[in-house]
Amino acid sequence: MEDRFISPPVEGYVVEVLCTFSNAPHANPRSLHLNDLLRKGLDSEGLIKREYLRITGDLALFVSGIFPDSLEVKSRSVAYDLGYYIDVGRKAYDNLNTLLYEELADNFPQIVDGLNEVSIDIRLTKRDMERYINRRKQIDARATRR
Repeated sequence: MEDRFISPPVEGYVVEVLCTFSNAPHANPRSLHLNDLLRKGLDSEGLIKREYLRITGDLALFVSGIFPDSLEVKSRSVAYDLGYYIDVGRKAYDNLNTLLYEELADNFPQIVDGLNEVSIDIRLTKRDMERYINRRKQIDARATRR
C-alpha cells in the first residue's frame, strides 16, 4: 500500500478488517445485503448508527478488495457490481465523521485497488485481462468522483 498514500492508522485499520473477516469462518458476506445495512445505519442514531455504518464499510471493503470476482456473479434477484460496493462502502465510512473513516472514504477506491493486487498475488482473484480491465474501469470511475 506504500504507493497508495494512506496513513499508518488507516493501513492498520485495513489490516484489522482483513483479520476480522478472515477469522470468521461461518460468516457469509454475500448473505448480508449492503443496502439494508447502510439504510439501517443511516436511519439510526448513536452507537447503533456507528456500528451499522462501520460494519457496512468493512464488509464492502473486504468483499470488493479481496473477492472482486465474486461480484461478477449475477443472480436473478441481485446484481451488484464492484462499483456498487465501492460506492456503498465509501458512503458508510463517510457518515462516521471521524478523521480515520474520512480518510477511508476518500481513499476507498485506491484501497480496494491495493487489496485487489493482494488478492491476485495470493491467487484468490483471477488476473485474466477482461476481468482486470473491467475492475480497473469501475475503480477508476469511483476514484475520480468526490
